[in-house]
Amino acid sequence: MLVRADTRVTRIEIRLADGDLVSLAPAATWPDPPLALFAALLPPTAHLASITALDAAGRNLEENDLTRHEAAWRRFTGGTQ
Repeated sequence: MLVRADTRVTRIEIRLADGDLVSLAPAATWPDPPLALFAALLPPTAHLASITALDAAGRNLEENDLTRHEAAWRRFTGGTQ
């Protein structure tokens, strides 16, 4: 999974459907334009539930529910990925 975000985002949390939480620090940052890149290699069997962007104080900047996207992806791949 690759996530591109503003540098105000200092941590990404990926919630999996089984309840596990994957917490990511930036893999790289750039000052101009202000950009942070987060990356994780998840197993093909991982089902995504949500992704949350957090600032340095741990405040939620944005949260996205991924369950519909995940369900659509599973239908597209025939449930094999």
